[in-house]
Amino acid sequence: MNRNSAENSGKMVKKGSLYSLGKYKLPYSFLLPTFLFLLVFLAIPLLFGIYMSFQKIFLNGTVKFVG
Repeated sequence: MNRNSAENSGKMVKKGSLYSLGKYKLPYSFLLPTFLFLLVFLAIPLLFGIYMSFQKIFLNGTVKFVG
C-alpha cells in the first residue's frame, strides 16, 4: 500500500479534529457550541423540572418547598 492510498483511506488520525462522525472531520472548536446547545436544551429543562417537582402550589396561590 503506497502512502497516498493510506492517507486517503481515512484510517490515519490527524491532530486537531474529531473523527467521531465518520467521514466528517470536525474541528475541536465544534465541541463548545455543541456542549452549550446540549446544556441549554437538555440539562437545564431537566434540572428545572426536577426542581419544580419539589414545589407544592396551593389553590390560594401560596408556594411551599417540599424538602
